[in-house]
Amino acid sequence: MKKKFCCDASRGMYEDYYMRQTGGGDMPVFVGARYQRGHGLGSILSGLFRRVLPFLKANAKNFATNLLKTGVDVAEDVFDGKKKFTDSLKERVPQGIKRTINDLEFQSGSGVAKRRKRDIIRRTIDIQSEVQRRRGKRDIFVNDGIRPRSIL
Repeated sequence: MKKKFCCDASRGMYEDYYMRQTGGGDMPVFVGARYQRGHGLGSILSGLFRRVLPFLKANAKNFATNLLKTGVDVAEDVFDGKKKFTDSLKERVPQGIKRTINDLEFQSGSGVAKRRKRDIIRRTIDIQSEVQRRRGKRDIFVNDGIRPRSIL
């Protein structure tokens, strides 16, 4: 048989429960960190690298070749005795920077068309491999799918 709820009879239990929640008892409660951790500097840097890394990957060859050209120009100036090392650096480094900036490649769009083209190519390759798998291996004893008649 069910007990009927009587607010006066169970009032003490409810008061006890809520008093413990306010900190007046031994009720275990999760307490989070006082200050937020994470999503700070790392979040900022990850956003920066998400934008900068593709740019660096696209232009890495350009940076390397222009850096090498500038180094060779400086070395030629020093070995030929035309200029001192520091004077050659002061002249050649700005030239190398200008050359690098002129050769930079910037993405002119969201890259959606390139992704779409890549996905289409992948799908066609998947379809072709599926067709090959369904066909199975051809029997070398079968001539174009027609088996020879049995001889009696």
